[in-house]
Amino acid sequence: MLWELLAEHETPGAAIGFVDGAEHTIVTAGTGGADRGPVEHDTIFAAASLTKPVFAAGVMTLVDDGALELDRPLSEYLDEPYLVEDDRAASITARMVLSHTTGFPNWRPGSSDRVHPSHGALRLRWPPGTRWGYSGEGFSYLQHVVEQVCVVPVGDYLADAVFRPLGMTDSTFAWPEVDEPRLAIGHDENGGAHPLFRPPEAKAAAGGLFTTAPDYLRFLDHCLVHEQRMFAQHAQIDDELAWGLGWGIEIGEENAVWQWGNDPGYKNFVIGRPAPGVGLVIFTNGDRGAEVYTAVVRELLPGSHPSLEASDRPGWMRGWQAI
Repeated sequence: MLWELLAEHETPGAAIGFVDGAEHTIVTAGTGGADRGPVEHDTIFAAASLTKPVFAAGVMTLVDDGALELDRPLSEYLDEPYLVEDDRAASITARMVLSHTTGFPNWRPGSSDRVHPSHGALRLRWPPGTRWGYSGEGFSYLQHVVEQVCVVPVGDYLADAVFRPLGMTDSTFAWPEVDEPRLAIGHDENGGAHPLFRPPEAKAAAGGLFTTAPDYLRFLDHCLVHEQRMFAQHAQIDDELAWGLGWGIEIGEENAVWQWGNDPGYKNFVIGRPAPGVGLVIFTNGDRGAEVYTAVVRELLPGSHPSLEASDRPGWMRGWQAI
């Protein structure tokens, strides 16, 4: 099935991790691109926004340790104000960041996924805590606070708080220098290889993770069993979608949690149903990879999945509009 989907949607390679209770299954197909050879269990992918739930789990550890409060303004943790041209930003909390209710845009004008977020003026679109609106900027702000609280780069903190405890030995926020031959190369819709790029360090919490399917499956399994507090609804998008702490939520008879990752050349998806402890993660290295993961989700987790059409839903679109 996977080989056929890759051929149909002109995607070079993919890795799937599936968990059902205690059983983990990994399926790979295709190529990592260039001379990288076939995609294997230890092939590294740029996780893109699949980074956000991992960072959120690390934040919750700080909350458990008493080093951070979900509802205390983040401005109170800093000696100097964060670079936001709006006094209302002083009320933003970690809960608002993780539930995408800060009022920030996804990225400030003049910033892209490949550019440091300090470029361009950052302003609020609406008062914090009043509306849902997906925002990587919020995660960069909370990353800055975490680094101030922990006095180490966010990647070092998450290695201690998440990777090592869960046995995620192939996950890192640092550029995989030694393991670069294992890194799947992202490809455009025409099959051309995208240039390799290193996510800006200031955007690490929003999309700087490099990982493998087995590693991320360990993380997903852990969250489905031990981190269900992150799945409580904190922001409503519409009748079928909401957001918890770092996770999107499908509302229905079988609630599911999810997140997609979208970087040039990488289209990824993670989804899980907490009640039965079933879920899957899919990494692809092609710009048409969303068509691949959509088919895989519908095959392995039958049922309605509004998350797969999230960006076309009216509630989602309103979150992107300035007022």
